Amino acid sequence: MRRSACIFLFAHRAPSLVSCALELFFVDTPRATHKTVVQRVILLLAFAAGAEAKVQMESGITDFSRKTWYQAERVHAGDTLEVTFVVKSCPMKRAELEERFWKVSDPKHADYKKYSTLEELADALHPVTKGEVTKAEEIKSFLKAQEGLLAAGTEVSITKTRDLVSATLNAQAAELLLGTDLFHFRPKAGVTDLKHLDFIRVAAPYSLPDELAEKVAFVDKVRTRHARKFLRMQGIFWAMCRKFT
Repeated sequence: MRRSACIFLFAHRAPSLVSCALELFFVDTPRATHKTVVQRVILLLAFAAGAEAKVQMESGITDFSRKTWYQAERVHAGDTLEVTFVVKSCPMKRAELEERFWKVSDPKHADYKKYSTLEELADALHPVTKGEVTKAEEIKSFLKAQEGLLAAGTEVSITKTRDLVSATLNAQAAELLLGTDLFHFRPKAGVTDLKHLDFIRVAAPYSLPDELAEKVAFVDKVRTRHARKFLRMQGIFWAMCRKFT
């Protein structure tokens, strides 16, 4: 009865967590230690407490399949996921920055080769007044405040242009943050040149808490899987680097 009441509470306040709650309370997991179960309960409660509102991200994307990749097992304890939160910016400021790019790239223009510094780019895209906290810093604070979300021994980093926030997340905790399951993806049989690769990605639409979604345009490295040609060229590049070091 208590378990049923608990599931009902999650279903009412955070529907995306119901499957996780069901797995936690009803699926037989003989290898899970008491400590692991307690940690998962704490994570579940922490995210449920702040999950009253979720916003679906990249809502226009519905196809998550890839011809050369197959969906393998769901993430488990110990898996980590490197992600980058792309900070929202004003469309008009992006247009102005693009115009600036073409000016400094045009040999016939008076501003040719008058490049901007990283600080100037940051002020152009994400201007802040003295004493104001940037969106990137707010995203960083949010991530650090989530119990068990960041992988042990890792830090949240922000680019000098204040437009990217990168972090390494515990995959199971990331499922709760993103409101969807995460899976391993590997090359299909026959793709021998990439057989060593293993990506953790979503297999369905993902969402973010409203507080975070209002500052984030999208989360990179949770949906996309690099094209085969890009990965092959990347492998060749690193092989050449090792050859000359």
